[in-house]
Amino acid sequence: MEISPETPARRPAPGPPERLRPAVAARPARVLLACGEPSLAQTLEQVLRGHGEEVAPAGVQVRRVLDGLACLQALELERPDLLVLHASLDRMTGAEVLEAWRAGHPGDRLPVLVLSSLWLADLTPELRSENTLALPCDNLELVERAARLLLAG
Repeated sequence: MEISPETPARRPAPGPPERLRPAVAARPARVLLACGEPSLAQTLEQVLRGHGEEVAPAGVQVRRVLDGLACLQALELERPDLLVLHASLDRMTGAEVLEAWRAGHPGDRLPVLVLSSLWLADLTPELRSENTLALPCDNLELVERAARLLLAG
């Protein structure tokens, strides 16, 4: 099923995560969305915002960037609670972003959800090691994965 803001839910929406880190439970979760395709990025942002209370009890704040360098800069400045990273970005690929972030912040276990239209086998090892969601995807699958990652983070 293709992801779109109008896609009807086929199963009940998940409830909010029950045991988030205290900082995330008390404020909206900060999600950095790095996607180089503007129309897809807009749709993903609408889905995350529209289901915000299912992702985190206080909802979500989504910051969107369109390329890899902007993603690294936003990671440094904003320290999001979750990175939703499209595998294909301009100026730096998703794999290069992750490699640079992990090299500069070895102890930081930022939760990452990688979105890709590629087969899992075609992704780099850096991206395969993260939580990966194939595009197109179901809206609720995106929401559930984001909620799970915030809960685990």
